[in-house]
Amino acid sequence: FWKTGIRSDVCQHAMMLPVLTHHIRYHQCLMHLDKLIGYTFQDRCLLQLAMTHPSHHLNFGMNPDHARNSLSNCGIRQPKYGDRKVHHMHMRKKGINTLINIMSRLGQDDPTPSRINHNERLEFLGDAVVEFLTSVHLYYLFPSLEEGGLATYRTAIVQNQHLAMLAKKLELDRFMLYAHGPDLCRESDLRHAMANCFEALIGAVYLEGSLEEAKQLFGRLLFNDPDLREVWLNYPLHPL
Repeated sequence: FWKTGIRSDVCQHAMMLPVLTHHIRYHQCLMHLDKLIGYTFQDRCLLQLAMTHPSHHLNFGMNPDHARNSLSNCGIRQPKYGDRKVHHMHMRKKGINTLINIMSRLGQDDPTPSRINHNERLEFLGDAVVEFLTSVHLYYLFPSLEEGGLATYRTAIVQNQHLAMLAKKLELDRFMLYAHGPDLCRESDLRHAMANCFEALIGAVYLEGSLEEAKQLFGRLLFNDPDLREVWLNYPLHPL
């Protein structure tokens, strides 16, 4: 080491070994998760992203929520311009107009990867996939039920408490990446995070696999009884 002059480089590389070892061990664990969900991800980073809670990277810097709360506690409030009602209506209109203007511009042929390194975007997508799958199945399974009853059943299936139970079946709490801080120390907060993680996982399966793969995974977790699972996955299109 003294003769070649690479001693400092060796020390730096040695400091990276714990990070590398943790990365390899975690992805070995994700191979076990593949077996639990019955689907093997080709894009391993997508699966890791689905398991990454927003708090995982916040402990490396300032939490923006804490910064906003601190500013608010110091008396710095959001300024009000003119009448509040008019301002709110203007912002609502401005929001949809901004969206339409963005969508009317020419886009790129190749998708632009997101720089957001946690699972909230996948959770947003998975929430819609779970609600869509539930709505379609209930529509065909209960042909004589009106809209209010369908909405009640759908709410019972897609609520966070129920999704947290499905996440517990997959043991997602063992695979989640999150900061061990005060945010998730309570059981209720952890269950809520597990439900969000489950939705992110469904969104990831939908993105890489298909809607059919997401439907199969959701149906397998929803029912332990094979007869009920068969009716849910292969619902009759007509009652007769």
